[in-house]
Amino acid sequence: MICPAQTKRTSKPEDLVTEILREATAKAVTVELVQSLEEETRWNKLIRKHHYLKEHRMVGESLRYVIKQDGEWIGLGARQDSSVTPPEGGNRCGRRGC
Repeated sequence: MICPAQTKRTSKPEDLVTEILREATAKAVTVELVQSLEEETRWNKLIRKHHYLKEHRMVGESLRYVIKQDGEWIGLGARQDSSVTPPEGGNRCGRRGC
């Protein structure tokens, strides 16, 4: 969480939220594709530590992203190819049906 450098005890909650949002938006946020093995290793480790499924592996083609603010990692993202080629004569949904 981003916390303002100094807060007054008499601040109203809405003033505190406004100050936090002002501080958060003052710095540029970038989304970058993870390209190096070192970044991928760090990304995987953070997903295993913080994701509720504790799993970093993805099925099929995938892209990993890091969200940065002022050069610091503040979030992670991913996209994976979920297209499936059904077996001949079968449906794409498998046993569960569509």
